[in-house]
This record gives sequence, C-alpha cells and structure tokens, in this order.
Amino acid sequence: FDKSCKSVLYVADFIRNLIEKNQLIEAVRLICPFKLIDKFHPVPLLKEFVENAKRLCIQNSKRSKSLDEKVPCNFFRHPISLP
Repeated sequence: FDKSCKSVLYVADFIRNLIEKNQLIEAVRLICPFKLIDKFHPVPLLKEFVENAKRLCIQNSKRSKSLDEKVPCNFFRHPISLP
C-alpha cells in the first residue's frame, strides 16, 4: 500500500473504534472530510445519536425527584459543522 492508502485505512479503523464506543458525532466528523461516506453511512449514525440522546434525557428526567432538581440535558453541547 502507498502512504495515502495506509492513512485512509488507519482513519477507517479509528472511525470504527469511535462507533463501537458510541462516539457517533466524532465519527461523523471524520467520515465526511475523509470521504468515507460509502463505507460509513453518517445518516444512520446521526439518527442513532439522536435516539440515544432522547433516551438518556428521558432517563435523567425520570431519576429526578422534582422539577427543580432536573438535570439539564447537555447532549447537544457540540454543534455539528459539516463542510
């Protein structure tokens, strides 16, 4: 393999690792600039991220004892910027 091909393989492995660790936004941030959309489809990953965020926010709300003690949902603290 040439150097650029090895780099793409390394990035693909890194993205796969991010997905396995459920770091979906970070994975999508790499998928797009490295043009790996055919290998890793970003839309399902983003949908999964949103579903996970909803589920965690609901769980946090249920754990709270009162409305005053509710934990704010900070899942969307990192805005997504796509090229």
